[in-house]
Amino acid sequence: MDEYTQKEMEDKDKRIERLEAEVTALAKQVHRDNHLMTSVDRSVQELAACDSAEQREQIIGEIHTLYLERNDSIVKEQQKNKILPSTGFALIDSSLSELYVKAAARGISFDLTVSDEPYYLVNNVISQTDLQTLLCDHIKDAIIAVESAGITDGRILVTIEKKDSIFEITIRDNGVDFEADTLARIGKEQVTTHADDGGSGIGFMTTFETLHKTKGSLIITEYEQKTPFSKSVAFVFDGLNRFVISTYRKEELEKGIDRDDLLIL
Repeated sequence: MDEYTQKEMEDKDKRIERLEAEVTALAKQVHRDNHLMTSVDRSVQELAACDSAEQREQIIGEIHTLYLERNDSIVKEQQKNKILPSTGFALIDSSLSELYVKAAARGISFDLTVSDEPYYLVNNVISQTDLQTLLCDHIKDAIIAVESAGITDGRILVTIEKKDSIFEITIRDNGVDFEADTLARIGKEQVTTHADDGGSGIGFMTTFETLHKTKGSLIITEYEQKTPFSKSVAFVFDGLNRFVISTYRKEELEKGIDRDDLLIL
């Protein structure tokens, strides 16, 4: 059996294993929901036949408790069993799973899509350690940004893909925008506006060093319509080593930012 066939079989086995884990988790939830629906149905029948206002309030309270318990159960099950797509690198997969749990614990939806596993990228452009650091630093920043926005439907989406033979890693969130002063200084000095939430500013310093080594580009996109995402941070391994901000507030940022290495669109 040649090396390619062996790798292909191993990848299929991993996909089957992930699917089996997802099916098992769903089966558990369906089993619990069957019991829950029986309890809710019984409570609704009692509510319909009840003449006492006090008893009706008690039954409604019980139904609400069942609802909250189910939601809590789903969140815990997701934290424990959600299987993210594999990047092809076990250590990176482990880090992403931990960040998923961290986001889920804060009520933030976290999704990952891997259109192209970054084997070529790691073997030819960036080290696995640098890629892992890049992902972790900016997903943590996204979690902080979403928490700072104070919204109830926080979302983070990480995509790893290849466009026209160029790898792109993009982290989208619906958190707060970067402040102009932060954009003016990131990569040049350690700066953060979220120190109280765990931000340190070290991440972007490391990012600029990594992108300089790999000749990758940093492209920040800000959306005027804040749904489903308010911004994205993309790392594009195009050999151009550019820093670009594509934004709806171009005039505002041009007034507040003076740096030669930045293109504002």
